[in-house]
Amino acid sequence: MGKLKFVAACLLCVVTACAGPAGMKRADDFFMKKNFIEAARIYEDILSNTESSSSRADIQDKLNETKCQIARQYVTQVDEEYNHLEQVTLPDLRRLIGILDTVLRWDDEKKTISNRKKALVEEEDRLAKKARLLLAAASNDANNFLFTRAVEKAEQACSLDTESPLYQDKVKSFKRRQHLSERIESLLNNGDLESALQEYESLVSAYAKPPAFKDSPFKAKAVSLIEQHAHDMTGEGKWLDALEYLKKWDMNELNEAIQKITEGGAAYYAVVAKQSLKEGHPYKAYLYALRASELNPRGTDVFTLSKKSRDLVDKSIHSYIAVTSFDSPSNDPDAGRQFSDSLNSYLYQVLPYGVNLLERDKIDYLMKENQNRTSKLGDMLGADLVVTGAVSLFKVDSSVDKRSATVKITVGEETVENPEFTQMIRLYGSDTALWPEVPPKTLKKGNVQLVKYTKGTGRKKGFAKVSVRIFDTNKGTITFVKDYDASISKVSEFQDEVADAGIKYIPMNLPSDTEVKEEMRKGIVKEIARVVQASFENRQARFLNQVNFFLNRREYESALKPLAQGRLYCLQDNIDKKNFEFTEMTRIFNEMIR
Repeated sequence: MGKLKFVAACLLCVVTACAGPAGMKRADDFFMKKNFIEAARIYEDILSNTESSSSRADIQDKLNETKCQIARQYVTQVDEEYNHLEQVTLPDLRRLIGILDTVLRWDDEKKTISNRKKALVEEEDRLAKKARLLLAAASNDANNFLFTRAVEKAEQACSLDTESPLYQDKVKSFKRRQHLSERIESLLNNGDLESALQEYESLVSAYAKPPAFKDSPFKAKAVSLIEQHAHDMTGEGKWLDALEYLKKWDMNELNEAIQKITEGGAAYYAVVAKQSLKEGHPYKAYLYALRASELNPRGTDVFTLSKKSRDLVDKSIHSYIAVTSFDSPSNDPDAGRQFSDSLNSYLYQVLPYGVNLLERDKIDYLMKENQNRTSKLGDMLGADLVVTGAVSLFKVDSSVDKRSATVKITVGEETVENPEFTQMIRLYGSDTALWPEVPPKTLKKGNVQLVKYTKGTGRKKGFAKVSVRIFDTNKGTITFVKDYDASISKVSEFQDEVADAGIKYIPMNLPSDTEVKEEMRKGIVKEIARVVQASFENRQARFLNQVNFFLNRREYESALKPLAQGRLYCLQDNIDKKNFEFTEMTRIFNEMIR
């Protein structure tokens, strides 16, 4: 009915071309030519400038019909393009939605354009969600090393949104991983485990949390290659290398191989240790037994071998010191023996492991039998150092300087005439009212008594002189000679007590002669001990120096002796494992005994 009214209005306009509002003919021309958008714009302009209600109603009818034509025209266009699509994609939907957006302002009363747009937007959302789900599934497949499936799903997502750089990049990324995965499979099939691992590092570099090789699907093929490589190492006698190689993979599938190599390595090192011991090489035997015990600490044969070789090495690192009784001065026949006893006691506390003190009575007896010939004594006792000495001076002088002193003390008091009062009488007369001031007539005077008491100074001076010689039996020479002098002075003030005068009692507090001598003796003994200690100082460094000496000369068998001695010494003397020498000898041990 509205359409008929519109046609009638148009005919009326044709008949009465100049009778309607301004511009109506032009708008009607656009309408007749089906340029509905331009017609709609002019109708809107005319409507906004028309005040007559009847004219406005006619124009509004024309505008409404024009909007219906616009909606029909563009929705039809969009539907035709949509139906001709082989596959609906997100860019297509966005383009079609864009077409409708350009004419949405002229939508008709039935909301034809809006409803069609809404349907397209809903389809766009469904496709976008589908693309995102496909990409998420592809990523999940890639994380599980299912790269073929990942590529397929990523390509499906990309086909839904062909203009998305993200989807295109993902397809490229998954294809690259697929290629690397195939490359790794090929390398493993050809036995090239090392190259496969390098490719694997490239493969997992794209992962936020790169999975370990042991958690990858390539593990199964790699296990046999790993076991074969470890087996090849054992064929070269590198049991420890093989064991460390297997353990570094941290795979449960290798536990059986690890157990076999552990047992085989322990047996191998035990055989070498046993043969070395039999051939008279206890140092080599100890090192190989040590390695065997590391692999199989519970093995009975290994324990026996380790103990036997360790005892022989331990015996070789022991050194012995003979401290003879020192000669004594005529005025103190026990002084020499006391010095040697004190030196022995102190050395026992401070000497490192493996340095032993010989029994003194036996030393003194042999010294007497051999007329004090220290070189012969060293051979007889097996001593490395012989310490002899003589105490030529060891005495304490005491003196006390007493003197008397006098102090005044008050004993009672009496009343006496005040001289100032007497003087005022002479000056002003007896009438005290005329005096400028009146002093007391009498005074209290104390009775003073002189008291004698004793005070003074006590002194003790100690003197000691000890000559020491150290003979190195290995070098056959006297390596140290020195005279030690010591002197000590002790002073103490004393005095009697005079309580009434506030003088306190101070007793004389001096050490005894024995205490003074003991202090001098300890000081000299510590100095002698420092010299003896220096001969055995930092023994681990000396062993390491010997090891490096032989290694630098490429005398590897010779290096085994100081290496075995140094390792055992560090263990026995509880040297800190972070100590440089200990760490270095451990490194050399690990390199030489593989």
